Parts: sequence; C-alpha cells; structure tokens
Amino acid sequence: MSAEAVVDTSVLVDAIVAEARRHSRARKELAGLKRMVVPSVVLYEMVWVLKRLGVDAKRTRSAVEAIVNDSKVVVFPDDGRLAVRAIGRVVDEGTSLANFDDKVVLETALKTGLPLLTYDSELIREAERAKVPKSSGNGSDLTQDPSTLAG
Repeated sequence: MSAEAVVDTSVLVDAIVAEARRHSRARKELAGLKRMVVPSVVLYEMVWVLKRLGVDAKRTRSAVEAIVNDSKVVVFPDDGRLAVRAIGRVVDEGTSLANFDDKVVLETALKTGLPLLTYDSELIREAERAKVPKSSGNGSDLTQDPSTLAG
C-alpha cells in the first residue's frame, strides 16, 4: 500500500499496546502507509490513554519520540483554526464537548483531504457523514469499522 492517511489515537494506541485486540492489524496498517499525518491533539490524547492503561512514563515517552521522529510522520499542528471549526461542529451538532478531540481529528482529515485511519466507530460515522475521502492506495477504505477487524 502506498497510501497516506490522518491517523487517530485509537490506531496508535493499539499499535503500541501489545495486548490490544487490534495490535497486529494496527501495526500492519501503519507500516503500509507511506505518510502518516498525526494531528498534535492525537499525541496528547495518546499520552492520556496510555496513562489510563497503566503504561509508564518512560515507555510512553519512547512511543511519542518514535512517532515524532519517524520520517513518514507529519505532526499536524493546530494554529487555532481547527479548534474553532471543531468547536463549531460540537455546537452545531449539539454534541458533548467530550467529542471535541475527535472533531479536531475530523477537521484535520477534511483540511488535508486525506482519508482517516481510525477504529473509533463514532468517528467512522462522522467521517462518512462529512465525506472524508476514501483511500486509493490499495482500493480499500482506510476508515475501518472496528467490528470488521480481527485481532
């Protein structure tokens, strides 16, 4: 596969945590990308999730450094405009502020025009509604329904 994608927290965490149900699948999908766009909010969210899962700070630091230093990773910063659009979606849709991080990831995919690689079922539905583009790298959609992914 020679695809590019915006990568969500769910995929990175599954790739890092060996015990994750989709660990092998996540590692394979990430390895198949020629370029990964990682919104900066995903790095922060990944740290919080790893902490919640009991991953120690040293291992978490190694994971963050490996992602940031990977030559095929582009960390996509938010100059504030993504946050404004994301909070606008939250307000317009009447959803919870708990969805804000996902809205920033969605806005990143829309801004870059890249497909979204995520295992988050709600984010998958939002990406479909927002018409986030599909992958053309191997003819499949990188936005995967978690129920179709074998561990």
